[in-house]
Amino acid sequence: MMQVQKTSDWLQPPPDQQSLRRYIEAIRERIWLVMIAVAITTLAAIIYVATAPTVYEAEVRSGVAPSDQSEGALSSLGLIGGSGDPLRDVETASTLLVTNSAAEQTAKKLGLDKTPQSILNSLTAEPVAESNVVSITAKDDTADGAAELANTFAAAAISDRDKIVRAAIDQELPALKTQLESSPPGVATDTLAAQIGQLEALRVSGDPTLRIVEPALAPNSPVSPRPVPSILAGILAGLVLGIGAVFALRMIDPRLRREDQIRAQYRLPILARVPQERSARDQPLLWNNLLRGSIEAYRTLRAVLTGSRSNSTGATSILITSPGPGEGKTTSAISLATSLALTHKRVILIEGDLRRPTIGKAFGMSVDVGVTSVLTGDATLEESLVTARIGDEYLALLLAEEAGGGGAELLALPTAQQLVEEAKKIADIVVIDSPPLATVIDALPLARTVDEVVLVLKLGTSRMDRIQELAELMADSDITPTGFVLIGVGGHPQPYYGDDTSYAEKPRKRNVASITAAKRRSRAD
Repeated sequence: MMQVQKTSDWLQPPPDQQSLRRYIEAIRERIWLVMIAVAITTLAAIIYVATAPTVYEAEVRSGVAPSDQSEGALSSLGLIGGSGDPLRDVETASTLLVTNSAAEQTAKKLGLDKTPQSILNSLTAEPVAESNVVSITAKDDTADGAAELANTFAAAAISDRDKIVRAAIDQELPALKTQLESSPPGVATDTLAAQIGQLEALRVSGDPTLRIVEPALAPNSPVSPRPVPSILAGILAGLVLGIGAVFALRMIDPRLRREDQIRAQYRLPILARVPQERSARDQPLLWNNLLRGSIEAYRTLRAVLTGSRSNSTGATSILITSPGPGEGKTTSAISLATSLALTHKRVILIEGDLRRPTIGKAFGMSVDVGVTSVLTGDATLEESLVTARIGDEYLALLLAEEAGGGGAELLALPTAQQLVEEAKKIADIVVIDSPPLATVIDALPLARTVDEVVLVLKLGTSRMDRIQELAELMADSDITPTGFVLIGVGGHPQPYYGDDTSYAEKPRKRNVASITAAKRRSRAD
């Protein structure tokens, strides 16, 4: 086997320097999920814009001037006094302005058929940050209605405060006047007279601590719904949800989705990238049924494998395996063997997957004498071979007799290794279709003795955990694979009609004269 690095070093991942590219590829791989999320949230935003009631907001501002009089006649009037904390004074004013009485007056003045509580639900009174201003905001389904509601309520609220102050003054004034009349002239009477004058002035002016400084104007546009911001928010929400779903699926999806997942975990080359093929379930494809991109991919695999042993002498043995079933290993074994045979290499393709043999079915053949017979010594290799008519009949097949796993344990015996060595004596290249080693380890001894081990993975099918199991199994067995073949990458959709597909797939059973005779001629030369 080609040892390109120290055993098990290939399990150590290379430094990851393309994180952004990996994220982009992950999103591109499931862009359909992002598009669905964006479509749903955008549609929801459009429905909201189309069905939501129109709401306008108008704001009236009231100034707050806390009273400096904390004692005397003014202290009993309920005025907003200075506390030393301006923000607290404005918050107090915000609370005092929102009353049921003001709401009742507003409904009556505007002729609204609403309860005080429903009007209060349409209003908010909040301090304007870092100022002595209270903002009263009103909502309505028309711009003029919102402005009228805000102004009317603010006026009613301040009018209520004036009434409260006047009522308190009416209670205080009689007592002060009586006291002034009964007091002898002097400083005390002057003070009482000043207090009475101040209260009478306040009775006329009302609460001096609150006044409207900026009346509400009709707004130019509604605050809800807002079509453009709402739709943009829907699109943004869809992107966030879609991308979040993509990475959530990436975390929980056990399947191989991208080439970079393999590159990030193993120091092994990608030998070939084969496009996605369409075939019957569990039915391998023959060379003349492959797409152009697949044919070119297997030619690349042929060139890489033969080029890696250009300085070696003698025949070569190549084992094709995968972590699990249905990942394209048998199609890869057939295609590699065919591609090699078309270059006039004498090739023997051994059906080593005795539990689920499918090569014979792919070629439309069945045999009574095959792999099991050779392994048990009931037949020789040469008399068990059948020839596929490819070129000058350079491809011979050693097929399994039957399905069901009969004789599968024979692959672990020394006779299996002897079979490979015997096949190398009469062929230039021996290709073995191995069972999936992460599922069954029948052919693990063969993997230790062959020259090359090729791992076939299928995007969207192969599981990362099974790939890791296979990698650890091989590392524990001192096996360094040559590299990976990726099935299911992008490729040309058109079928390929070239010279390589001009042969007829009608193999003749137990006719290996062309291979053995050619081998003898080469020995004689």
